[in-house]
Amino acid sequence: MQGADGNYCPLKDLWWNMGLFDRTAFLVILGLASRVLNLLTCSESKEHPEATTYYTKSVRALQRRIENAEDRLSEGVIVTVLEFAYYDNLSRWLIHMNGVSAIIHDRGGTETLKSSYIHIRIDVSGSFIFDRKPFFPAPCHLLHELEYVEQPGAVLFKLNSRFPDLSGVIHFLSETTNLMSFIDGHANESKGFEDDRFLSRTFNGYVHKLLSLPRTSQTSEIEKCPKIIVREAVRRACITLFALLRENFSIKPSGVYEHRNLLKELLLQYEIDWTPYLELRLWVLAVAALAADNVEVHWYMDEICGTATQMGLLEWDEVRRVLRHILWSDQMFKYQEGKIREMFEMADQ
Repeated sequence: MQGADGNYCPLKDLWWNMGLFDRTAFLVILGLASRVLNLLTCSESKEHPEATTYYTKSVRALQRRIENAEDRLSEGVIVTVLEFAYYDNLSRWLIHMNGVSAIIHDRGGTETLKSSYIHIRIDVSGSFIFDRKPFFPAPCHLLHELEYVEQPGAVLFKLNSRFPDLSGVIHFLSETTNLMSFIDGHANESKGFEDDRFLSRTFNGYVHKLLSLPRTSQTSEIEKCPKIIVREAVRRACITLFALLRENFSIKPSGVYEHRNLLKELLLQYEIDWTPYLELRLWVLAVAALAADNVEVHWYMDEICGTATQMGLLEWDEVRRVLRHILWSDQMFKYQEGKIREMFEMADQ
């Protein structure tokens, strides 16, 4: 599906149908349409008066319905708030989603809804940017099975048996091997990832699993156990990897800008002996290097070169072999990998 600017526009047709479903939701759609037309025809970034009028009307209408005991829990209200969450300023996403969550809870849960499709998609996309657990459980009945079955690499089997405390993130890496194989297999198709069934029902299913992994926030807990730092480093690297994939799929915001420095912050804050986990250290550094800017990438390359030396890896192809045994794409990040490969080979001279 294409938007008015000719770019891929996920959910365009669906949003239009939802706008026709509810009178207040339709006002939001009209406001959005006015905003888009203004952006296409006017060089100024100032909000168009027509868009402001529609948004003002929709906010007032929504407020009246929320104050109405008979209407406040309706699916029309839910759809309208979800539209605000999808199109409003990202800083207000949490406010809208907390509202949707409260309404759905008061209704009796997600099972009372005719469809879980939209609220799950918006929940996952926003939760990814904030790196938080999704508001709602994944609707298993909507998930779409992949065509390919790719076996995890030998390194993952070894790590899983050696470090049971890391089983959660290792299991996620193993599952994602299948997803990456599917993505690589369709990378040359011009519109292979514009199928909303793939993005919403397959890709976002993996994102939901990733966001549901345990995350560590208490400093005292981290300092007592190096394995917790390793687990958190792998989780953050996975977040970065999926941000890069979202960028490739034209999902905005992708999360690359928000998440690309998370790993470095963790590694600098907590110094541990990575000797038992060198394969994982090499992998998390390489993933982060793919997303790093032109300044930060040098820090990552120094760390990659040092880790590779510890492992006795002298050539990039040897490094790449380890990465592929954990989780890597042969197709999606060719340009970024080419840059870090060149830097690795120059450092070896």
